[in-house]
Amino acid sequence: MNTESALIRYHRQLLNRFIVFDSKEAMITTDRKSGLTEAPALWTTDNNLIGVLKGYFENSWKESEELIKQDTSERQTVVPHGSSQK
Repeated sequence: MNTESALIRYHRQLLNRFIVFDSKEAMITTDRKSGLTEAPALWTTDNNLIGVLKGYFENSWKESEELIKQDTSERQTVVPHGSSQK
């Protein structure tokens, strides 16, 4: 039985921060330096912009690496697939 409920991937570059809601609305932060809750944001319902954001997410997902869980005697750690833990 598969008990995993989410896929987690890692991207080596800092990506833009945005959220798309039900493919109808999106929130885009406009300042990477601020914390997510303090950053100014743009809210949109524009279908074209939402389509661009969804395409950006899909491309970034494909370029990212799968994280794998490594079991240690003291704790579980997650590292990018193909990386060596030191």
